[in-house]
Amino acid sequence: MQLSAERIEWRDEFKVGDPETDSDHRQLLIMLNELSAGVSQGLGHQMCRWVLDFLLAHSDGHFRREEDAMLAARCDSYEKHKAAHACFLQAVTDLRSRAERTDVSREAAEFLHGWATNHTLREDMALAQIGCRR
Repeated sequence: MQLSAERIEWRDEFKVGDPETDSDHRQLLIMLNELSAGVSQGLGHQMCRWVLDFLLAHSDGHFRREEDAMLAARCDSYEKHKAAHACFLQAVTDLRSRAERTDVSREAAEFLHGWATNHTLREDMALAQIGCRR
């Protein structure tokens, strides 16, 4: 069962200038790629809960660091970005809850691919370019 999402390999141009944030973003891509491969191999359900648990355990601290940096830099898009983080956490929480009852691995992989593509690799990088990360 192939996913419509393409594999995203980490590249130096994805860096936002903060080593801890860059490490978190790289880890997200690794986990997304592993989950997508698992789905394609019929092992997604086994991996999905672990990936979602990891994201729930680590995303709050990551988002807090990003938001603190945005506040310090007085970024105009702080509230919008913070709301996007809250929506991500709610979506991952919902997926994790449903993963107890059914296989949501394909949905989770596609959601995470969209997040990585649209938020991490576009919005976060754009904010870094205008000085909202340092």
